[in-house]
Amino acid sequence: MTKYLLFVLLSIFICTSCTVITGFNITNLDENVKKINIGMTKNEIENLLSKKYYVASIQKTQDGTIEIIAYQGYKNFEYQFTFLDNKLIKLERMIYVPFKMYNESDTLKINN
Repeated sequence: MTKYLLFVLLSIFICTSCTVITGFNITNLDENVKKINIGMTKNEIENLLSKKYYVASIQKTQDGTIEIIAYQGYKNFEYQFTFLDNKLIKLERMIYVPFKMYNESDTLKINN
């Protein structure tokens, strides 16, 4: 019985440790994204999801500053949020394919 209890407690610790350590619960990402509305500020989205994102792009245009941030989800997708002057104007779920870096020896040699 003691071994079983220890196993259960250890399993619970392992399953929840990522959330506690990083403050970002990737399992709730899909559910929390459903709460997002166009017009929300970047700060509101950070408070809802987390600050564990990366900046994919930022540029100054005549319309204002456009910034794209992304949160990595499970497997091969991420959510990209596009802001114009700190207001959300676009939300996309992007599927990406990991790529392999090739050495020169990996490339095909074509004889002319």
